[in-house]
Amino acid sequence: MLRIQEYFLALRGLHVYDEEDGRCVGEALCMARKEGPVEDMFETWRGLKEMAAKHAFVRVMLLALVENRLHIAHDVSSKLCNLSEKEGRTLGSSLAMSIASNVTAEAGVDEWVVKCGALRELDATEAWFR
Repeated sequence: MLRIQEYFLALRGLHVYDEEDGRCVGEALCMARKEGPVEDMFETWRGLKEMAAKHAFVRVMLLALVENRLHIAHDVSSKLCNLSEKEGRTLGSSLAMSIASNVTAEAGVDEWVVKCGALRELDATEAWFR
């Protein structure tokens, strides 16, 4: 992703994020991991800041996703409105194992979302999430 694309995406609010924005956010998070603190994106990107204010667990979950370390997947049964930051970290940490244990990354993400009711809720309400 080009810096100019990142600049304009950072200005966009959560209410206008779509699937393409979600892909770009994912790429930017992975690039930020190599270049500096990922946490800075949650302070400077309007949409991510709004999402973190709406659901506190998302910031921690996305940070764990970016770490991309294999962990044993643990079930999280809380509803979206009740997810804690600890549960968010658990969810984020379990994606790498879901991807590694499936034939395609898409199948891994599908399995990850389906296993957790809160992620199904998030997927249904936020077009950019998956």
